[in-house]
Amino acid sequence: MKIAIASSELLPFAKTGGLADAVASLAKALAKKGNIVYTFLPRYGFINGDRSLLSLNDVKITEIEENENLHHLFIQHPIFNRKGIYGENGKDYPDNFERFTLFSKYVVDTVLKKLDVDILHINDWHTGFAPLYMKNKYGDNTIPVLFTIHNLAYQGVFPLSYAEKIGAPSEWFKDFLQEGMINFMKIGILTADAINTVSPTYAKEIQTKEFGEGLDKFLIQRRKDLYGILNGIDVDYWKPPYTTKTLGMKENFKKILKNKSGLSDGDIPLFGIVTRLAEQKGIDILLEGINRFLSMNVNFVLLGTGDLKYHSKFEKIAKKYPDKTSINLKFDAELAFDIYRGADFFLMPSRFEPCGLGQMISLINGTIPIVRKTGGLADTVFEYRKETGEGNGFLFEEYSTEPFLKAIKRAINIYSEKEHLRKLRINGMKSDFSFDKSASEYEKLYEKLLTQ
Repeated sequence: MKIAIASSELLPFAKTGGLADAVASLAKALAKKGNIVYTFLPRYGFINGDRSLLSLNDVKITEIEENENLHHLFIQHPIFNRKGIYGENGKDYPDNFERFTLFSKYVVDTVLKKLDVDILHINDWHTGFAPLYMKNKYGDNTIPVLFTIHNLAYQGVFPLSYAEKIGAPSEWFKDFLQEGMINFMKIGILTADAINTVSPTYAKEIQTKEFGEGLDKFLIQRRKDLYGILNGIDVDYWKPPYTTKTLGMKENFKKILKNKSGLSDGDIPLFGIVTRLAEQKGIDILLEGINRFLSMNVNFVLLGTGDLKYHSKFEKIAKKYPDKTSINLKFDAELAFDIYRGADFFLMPSRFEPCGLGQMISLINGTIPIVRKTGGLADTVFEYRKETGEGNGFLFEEYSTEPFLKAIKRAINIYSEKEHLRKLRINGMKSDFSFDKSASEYEKLYEKLLTQ
């Protein structure tokens, strides 16, 4: 198949979160399976282009060829030529409506006019305009469109009057307004040929009021076209330099992490977290119970940035517990590797989690996850049962501090039982989270759309 994949983020070119990892890994896996894959990304100001490939009206499209099957195409236009993806200095760009509608338009025009493509695969609200534009501009002379929801909470909401900014008739949007506003997530849901989320559980959750973010009734309306496909990770990139047979080497990485973090040596459990500091990630319930957590015989390493109110609170924690904590309010790829490999336990107390990558990375590194049973976390982490030796982590269901702390205590108890600790680590390291599995599921869905 020939597949076009459009996204606002893509590793290694542009990243703010897991979207970049997921799209890049999927594209790579699909190409490895013999498909011809074209990725589309705005050519932001910080991206160095390669050679000119196509011209399309007032834009130029440049290409970086990764291999004979995988081609990265960049929409080059002055509106994208900035230092940030969505904004700078904590503020969104005021013309993001124009930026991402134009991106969607140029993707559709290129795919239909210049490339012989079978499927258009779009991702999140930034590309939600594409199927609406395609249907209005090209009528029946189109190709199937798959819309992947990576996070329903971010919807791309703008006033209806903004339609004038791109010269589009307001009538295009009137059937897809949400509370009187243009909502690109809703447009994608209602106009794409099929929709999928990045885990089976999240596909079910978003059809409820609790997780539907105001769009649950439209997702229920399209439930026959809604699928859940679990994301994978780039296993070659994240796998540790030790195996289940050389698991003792993990202790060396724990020592490295402790030394870098200024934590005293000693046989006590080391908890880590690599996260965006946002309410979605369960930071509020972590902070609510952090004094009780740190009163236990533990060490704690945090890496992340986000909401400044959380920065302030964690700075106070660092001063209060200088010997037990290492608080790193920054982006640091090397330290992230150190945490995934060197920590004993990995915390993900998310309020909701469409898929989650951290738990997968920690599992293949023999680091045991402690997670809330939601979304992709529920699809990948299973409670350890001492009597059977089955399971790979610890879970809690109710989104509150008490159940979270109880899960942490279960982990601490297991830490002293070295045979069970080793079994847990091995169970996690045997997990298969390669994107090859995900790519096969996407291929099946593409083929289904092509035969409809």
